[in-house]
Amino acid sequence: MWEAALIAGRHALGNLIVIANHNKQGLHEGLVDTASAERSADKWACPGWDVFHVDGHDSAALLPLLRVLRLAPRSAPAVVIARTHEGLTPERRPVRTLREAPLAAGADSC
Repeated sequence: MWEAALIAGRHALGNLIVIANHNKQGLHEGLVDTASAERSADKWACPGWDVFHVDGHDSAALLPLLRVLRLAPRSAPAVVIARTHEGLTPERRPVRTLREAPLAAGADSC
């Protein structure tokens, strides 16, 4: 993925928009303290991306931003870092996450 991000930034693909979910969760290790939103933003900005931050649970903030990014002429790709909390619906109601759900009897973990 980062190779594609480098190429998109280098070639100024202004019609590209990425939504990066930032919920401080790693794939296997759970909570990742080192994965700050600022560090993530720096990683995207370095190859030339425009970086925007939004509450990922707030569609009233996310949708207008995406609309502006889609319609405005841009000379750089854009990444929207959506800060979210795993296990919350857009209405901020807690739900059981896949991490918490037990495996079915006989199911493999892969």
